[in-house]
Amino acid sequence: MAQNIIRVRDNIYTITENLGSNDSAIVTSAGVVLFDSPHKASDAMNWRRFVESLGPTKYLIISDHHIDHTLSAYFFGGEMIATVGTRDTLLDRHPTSPFMDYVLGHFDPTGVPLIHGDYEYRIPDITVTDRMTLFLGDTEIQLIHKKGHTPNNLMAYLPKEKVLFSGDNVCECGLPSSQECCLPDVFDTIDFILNELDVDTIVPGHGDVTDKDGARKYRQMYLDYVNEINARMNRGDSKEKIQDELRFPDLIHCDTERYTGYPDEMVDGFQRNSVSRIYDQLLAMGGTWGDRK
Repeated sequence: MAQNIIRVRDNIYTITENLGSNDSAIVTSAGVVLFDSPHKASDAMNWRRFVESLGPTKYLIISDHHIDHTLSAYFFGGEMIATVGTRDTLLDRHPTSPFMDYVLGHFDPTGVPLIHGDYEYRIPDITVTDRMTLFLGDTEIQLIHKKGHTPNNLMAYLPKEKVLFSGDNVCECGLPSSQECCLPDVFDTIDFILNELDVDTIVPGHGDVTDKDGARKYRQMYLDYVNEINARMNRGDSKEKIQDELRFPDLIHCDTERYTGYPDEMVDGFQRNSVSRIYDQLLAMGGTWGDRK
């Protein structure tokens, strides 16, 4: 087993140390079910070799439409499952070749040739509107559409194993970009996880495998960020002033000891766009956010 692949359960494996989404494999008697695909095409080749050692892939579940979950879906077998919104978004505006060349050229130059030739941006085969359950031998996987990080997020819950794959509705290592987030769904979804699901283990969208305590810490981190934007709004700061001054700690897109992150101008764009999205939603709610706990 590769050094950075974690065995979450006897039949569940997760890789957490790559740039982009955490990627997981659930081994069932009816085939392997994957959750998300690597951001870097070169990482996808390594992950695919490991996945193929587990058996044939039955399904690939995609948590949202963002490039760090979807770029490498092409390299994996099985039917691809996502929300209706993810499918519609990828049909309407999936990343173009020039953009992928630019991004991968920065942090994955060896992967650039892999997204040319026969490569196509993969579109989901099966869509979920609200909920759907997969029964594969003794393994039950509940697919749950919950808005939060985007309008299109899909989570996978294994009730027998008490494991949740949250996608970016929970991140352990810090805040993701909020440029497509949905308020107050961000917090309603975390509360749903905390109060409605019998979960011992959460495989987050980014960061280390965690639990409900990790989800609570993430909720508080996100709440502090939104409350800061709201407080600045209420004291009269313009959106542009807040965009210029406020930065959340970004441990998802920036360089780390393990990998090269996004170009600086893209990281700054994530910061500014996150403020803009939250500011506009708070404004639409009349600035009453301060009472939320």
